[in-house]
Amino acid sequence: MTVADNHSAYYYTEPDNRLSQPAYDLLDASAGWTSDGTGAGVRVWTSNILNKHVTDFLFTSAYGYLESYSSNPPRVVGITVSYKF
Repeated sequence: MTVADNHSAYYYTEPDNRLSQPAYDLLDASAGWTSDGTGAGVRVWTSNILNKHVTDFLFTSAYGYLESYSSNPPRVVGITVSYKF
């Protein structure tokens, strides 16, 4: 079993301290099994277990506040099946 945590503290995105990203933890985990004899394996995994929303960018423009959350997907769960020939 593997567990990984990526922690970021609260921070401001501009010098005037108007826009900020709250502190967050991106928590991932996986567990797997591999057969020694047949080469078959199964792994169950999940990413962003806590379903945190993290901004890619956040800043003030002439049109208002601009922000994007596109590169941080919501909680994802999957199963990987493998076989070595």
